Amino acid sequence: MKQAKDFIYVPGKWNGYEASKGEILTGEGSASFRLKILLPDQKNDLAFHIEDGQGSSYEMYIDGELVAKNGKPSQDPSLESVIYIPQYSSIDTKNKTTIDVVLFISNHVHRNGGFQTPIEIDTSRRIYASKDRNYFLQIFLLGVLMIISLYHLSLFFYRNKDKSALWFGILCLIMALRLVITGERMFMVAFPNIPFEIMLRLEYFSYYGLVPPFWLFLYSLFPQELSKFLYKILFIIPLIFIAIVTFTPIKMFTYTLAPFQLLTLITMACITFALTQAVRLNRKGSRIILLGFLIYFLAAMNDLLFYNYLTGLGLVLPYGLFFFIFTQAGALAHRIADAFNTSEELSMELEEKVQNRTKDLEATKEEIEELNHFTSKINSQIDLDSILHELSEHLYAKYEILGSWLLLPNESREFLQASRFRSFIEVDKKVINYLSNKLVPIQKEGGFIYKVYNRGRPLYFKRIPSLDNSIDKEIVENIGFRSFLVIPLVRNKQCIGLLCFTNLCNELNLTKVDISKISNLCSQIAGAIDNNHLISMVQKEKEIANKSKLESEKQKKFTENLNQLIKNLNEDLDLNAIMKKVSEYIRINYHIDYYGLATLDREEKSLVYAHSLIPDFVQNKDREIILNSVIPLNQELGTHLLAFKFKKPIFAQRVRKSALSPEEDIIHRILKFESLVVIPLILQNKQIGFLDLYNVGKIKISKEEITYLSILGEQLAGIIYSSNLYKEVEQERQKSDKLLENILPKKIAEELKQKESVKPQLIESATVLFTDFVGFTQISERLTPEELISELDGCFSQFDEVVAHNNLEKLKTIGDAYMCAGGLPVPNKTHVLDVCLAAMEFRSFMLQMGEIKKALNLPFWELRIGIHTGPVTAGVIGNNKFTYDIWGDTVNTASRMESSGEKSKINISNATYSIVKEFFICEPRGKINAKGKGEVEMFFLLR
Repeated sequence: MKQAKDFIYVPGKWNGYEASKGEILTGEGSASFRLKILLPDQKNDLAFHIEDGQGSSYEMYIDGELVAKNGKPSQDPSLESVIYIPQYSSIDTKNKTTIDVVLFISNHVHRNGGFQTPIEIDTSRRIYASKDRNYFLQIFLLGVLMIISLYHLSLFFYRNKDKSALWFGILCLIMALRLVITGERMFMVAFPNIPFEIMLRLEYFSYYGLVPPFWLFLYSLFPQELSKFLYKILFIIPLIFIAIVTFTPIKMFTYTLAPFQLLTLITMACITFALTQAVRLNRKGSRIILLGFLIYFLAAMNDLLFYNYLTGLGLVLPYGLFFFIFTQAGALAHRIADAFNTSEELSMELEEKVQNRTKDLEATKEEIEELNHFTSKINSQIDLDSILHELSEHLYAKYEILGSWLLLPNESREFLQASRFRSFIEVDKKVINYLSNKLVPIQKEGGFIYKVYNRGRPLYFKRIPSLDNSIDKEIVENIGFRSFLVIPLVRNKQCIGLLCFTNLCNELNLTKVDISKISNLCSQIAGAIDNNHLISMVQKEKEIANKSKLESEKQKKFTENLNQLIKNLNEDLDLNAIMKKVSEYIRINYHIDYYGLATLDREEKSLVYAHSLIPDFVQNKDREIILNSVIPLNQELGTHLLAFKFKKPIFAQRVRKSALSPEEDIIHRILKFESLVVIPLILQNKQIGFLDLYNVGKIKISKEEITYLSILGEQLAGIIYSSNLYKEVEQERQKSDKLLENILPKKIAEELKQKESVKPQLIESATVLFTDFVGFTQISERLTPEELISELDGCFSQFDEVVAHNNLEKLKTIGDAYMCAGGLPVPNKTHVLDVCLAAMEFRSFMLQMGEIKKALNLPFWELRIGIHTGPVTAGVIGNNKFTYDIWGDTVNTASRMESSGEKSKINISNATYSIVKEFFICEPRGKINAKGKGEVEMFFLLR
C-alpha cells in the first residue's frame, strides 16, 4: 500500500473505501491509525480494552510504547501472524496532558480488513471490572449450557423415544462451543498455540452448526406447525456451508457469512410464524418457547447489526442466550413432567380398573354366596309364613321394599286370591281387607295380574300408568299404591302363584338387574311355597284353635303381671327406682334389655331424654351425647315423629337410616341396635313422652305384645307424671338451699335452716386476707361500664376458684377490694398456710394477666395483698338479706397490711410470719408505720 494520509470513519472496514487519490481499497493491506487524546487537569488512572478483529493482526503504541498486540502485523504477508484475543492494559497518564495512540493493522488472511472494533478507554477500575464481569458471565453461561446439555443427553440416553431432549442437548453443546471461542475468546486464551485458521473455522462451525439442531428440536416439539420440506432444507444447507468452511481458505469461506446471516433471518422468521401458530392452537409449552425465542432473536438481531456497524448498543446475545436456554429447558421440563404425570395417571387408571374388576368379581361371588345362604335358610323353614318372612326381610334389607303379599289360585284355578300381606310400616286395614277379599279371575278380564300369571314373566310398574282394564283400575284405586313389581312363581313350568311387591305410597326404584335377582330369589322359594302351602292348609284349623287358647292364657298372665307392676310402681316417687322396676319387667317378659325414656318439652316441639339404660360397650362421651340429645318433632323424618303424629307404637324390626331423623341417626350409630320399639306415653289423650326399647341384636315381638306394651305405657305415663311433679318440688327446694349456701357458709346455712337464727362465734385464730388493685381508679376511668364489670368479674371469679380449692371462705368484695379468711366458720390448724398459698396464686394469676395485657398494649391492674392472723368474731346479720361477716382488730390489721404493702407483693404481719417462716421464704421489711397502728413489723412473703 502506498504511504498516504487520510481520514476514515472508525470502527469499520476499509473494504471499498475510496482514498483521497480515488483508490478503492480491498480487504488486504496494512495501515497505521493515529489518535491524539487530550487529558483533563484532574486525571484518573486509565486503562483500555480492545476486542479482537482489528484486521488480522495489530500492534498498539501509546506515546511510542507498545501496549497491546494481536499476532504480528506486517506489510509482507509471509511475515504476518494472526491471533484473536481481547486485550486489556493500563495507560500511564502521569505528568501528561495528552497521549498519542498509534495502531498498526495488517490483514492478508481475512476478506475484511480495517479498524473494525472500538477501543474502549475508561478508568482502570471500570475497565477491569468490565473484564471480570465478562469472564464471569461467560463462565456462568458455559456452566449452565454444559449442565443442561449433559442433563438432556442423559435423559435421551435413558428414554430415547423423545428426540427433543437429544436435539436440545446437542444445541446447548454447540452454543457452549461458540461461547468459549467468541467474546473473551477463553478457548484461545487457554490454548494460544492452536493455529488461527483452526480457531476461525471453529467459530464458523459453531454458528452454522446451530441451525440444524435448533430446527430439529422445534420440529420434534411441533411437527404439525413446522414444514417437513423446510426441515430437510434447513438440515442440508447448513451442512453445505460447514463443508465450504472445512475445505476452502479463509478468504473464501468468510464470504459465506452474509448469505448465512440472511438464511438465519429467514429461518427465524419461519420459526416465529410456526411458534405463533402453535400458541394459537394452544400447543403445550408453545408460549414459553416463543417468549424465549423472541428474546434470543432480538438479541441476535442486535448483535448482527452491531457487527455490521449499524448499532452501538453493544453485545447482548449472552443475556438473550441465557434467557432462551432457561425458557426452553423449562418448556422441556414441563413436557417431561406432564409425560410422567400422564404415565402415573394411566397407571392409576389401570390399577383402578383392576380394582373395580376385582370388586365386581367379589360382588358376584358375594351375591352367589348370599343366594346360596338364602336358599339354605328357605329350605330349613317348615312353614310358609317363615319363608315369606325371610324373603321380605331380605328384600327390605337389600332393596328397601316395604310391602309384599302372595297371590295363590283356588283349588279350581279359577281365581287368584291375596294372602299373607306383610309391611314394615302400618297400612290401612281397608287396603288389607280389600286385597284379602279380592278375587282376580284367571282369564283376560284379570288384567295385568292375569298376564303375569299366564306368561310367566315379571311385570314392573315404577309408576303405575293409566290402565284400561276395569279390574286393574279397581285394584289401583282401592289400594292407592304408586308402583308394583309382580313376580310369577313357576314350578315345573307351571305358575303356582304370584308374589307382589310395593313401596306403598312411594315408588320402587329397581333396575333390570335388581328385578332379575329378585326373580331368582322367588324361583328358589317357589318349591318351598308349593310344599308348605299344602301343609299349611291342613294345619290351619288346628293352629287357630291353639292360638285362641294361648292368647287367652297370655292375656290373663299379662293382666296379672301388669297389675303387680303398677302396684309396685305406685310405692315409689323416684324415677330411678320406677324405671329400674319397669326395665326388669320388660326384660323378663319381652326379652328386651335396654330402654330410653324421653319426655316432651313444654312447647311439645322436641324430646329430651330423662332416663336410660345404655349398653356397657358405649363409652362415657357417647353416653353424654345420648343423655343430652334433643329430638325435634317438627322435621319431615323420624320414628318418634311418626309415633307422635299417630299416637301409636312403632316397631322397626330392621331400622333403616332413611327413616331416621339426623338426631335419631346419631343415637342409632352409637347404640348399634337393629330393631326398635317406640311406645308413646299418653296421659288423658295427651302425649307426654316415649319409651324406646331396643336390644343390641334384633327384637322379636308380636303385635299382641306391642299392644300390651302400649297399655304399660299408658300406666307408666301417669306414674312418671306424678314422679315429675315430686321432682320439680324437690328441685325448687334444692335451688333455694343452694342459693342460701352461695350467700352463707354451708355450716352457717344449715344452722340457719334448722334454728332460723345463727349464734355468734368467737374464733381464737383465723387468718384474714385483703387485696386491692393498684391504679384501679385511673384505669377504670378509661373503661366502659361493661368493660369494667367484665374485668372485675374475670379477676374475682378466678379468686373465688382459688379460695374454694384452698378451703377458705370468701367474705365480701368492696369496690376493687377482695376479702377472704381461713380457719372459719370451722376452725382448723392449716388456715395460715392455706391463706398464704392462696395469696401466691392470686399474685401469679395477676402477673400472668399483666404480661398478656402488656403484650397486647392494654392497660392492666397490679395487685397488692395484705395478711394477718389473730382472733375474730363471726356471725350473721340482717333479716331480709343475710350477710356472714367477721369483726375484730385482726380484720383492721389485715387491712393495714394491704394498704402498707407494695404492688405485686404479699405483705404479712409478724403474727403470720412467726407461723409460716419455716414453710416459706420471707423478706423482712422492718417496722413500717401503719395508719392507726403506729410502727408495725412487716414481712414480704416471697415464695
